[in-house]
Amino acid sequence: MLERGVNVTEVYPLEAVILVNTKLGELWKVVEEARKIEGVKFANAVAGRFDVVVHTQTNNLAWVIARIHGIKGVASTESLITLEARFE
Repeated sequence: MLERGVNVTEVYPLEAVILVNTKLGELWKVVEEARKIEGVKFANAVAGRFDVVVHTQTNNLAWVIARIHGIKGVASTESLITLEARFE
C-alpha cells in the first residue's frame, strides 16, 4: 500500500484481528496451531458467533491469513484490519 510514495506495509506492520469459525471438535487444535504462526500475537478461544480470535501484527497479512486457512479444522474466517487513529 502506497502512502505519499512510501510503501507503508514495509514501514509499519499491519495489525489485524482474525475471527475464526472452526469445525466441530477442532477448536483447541486450531487455537494451538494459530499460536505457532509467525506474526500472531495471541490466539484465544471465545464464546459467541466466532470460535477463535487471532490478533496479528505483521508486514505480510496475506501470508498469515493463508497459514490460518491451512490449519486443519478452520471452517471460515473474517479479518478486521486495524486503522490507526491519532488524536492530539
